[in-house]
Amino acid sequence: MLDLLRGKSVAHEARKGVARARGDLKTAVQLLREAVALRTAQLGPEHSATLDSIANLAFYEAEAGDVVGAEQRLARALEIARPRLGPRAITTLQLLSNQAQYLHRLRQLDRAL
Repeated sequence: MLDLLRGKSVAHEARKGVARARGDLKTAVQLLREAVALRTAQLGPEHSATLDSIANLAFYEAEAGDVVGAEQRLARALEIARPRLGPRAITTLQLLSNQAQYLHRLRQLDRAL
C-alpha cells in the first residue's frame, strides 16, 4: 500500500510540472494538493518531504494569485517544522524565507521579521 501511495505522489508531482509548463496553474495547484495529502498519508505531516511538498504547493498557490492562502499554508507548516526539525534545519529556514517573501508581497512587513 505504501508503494502505491508513493507512486501516486510522484506521479502527481510530475503531472504538476506538465500543467505548469502549459500555464495551467489551477490544475497544478490541485495536483499538488493531492500530492500533499498522499505524502501526509504515507510519511506523516512532520516528514521533511511532506513539508517540502507543502512549500511547493504554497509557491504554486501564490503564483496562481492566492498569496494569502500560500502564506497561511506556510505558517501552518512552520508550526510543524520548528519543534520537529528545529529552528536551524534547512527545511525550516526555507519555509521561513518563503513566508517572508509572501508577507512582503502582502505588505505585512512587521510579520516578515
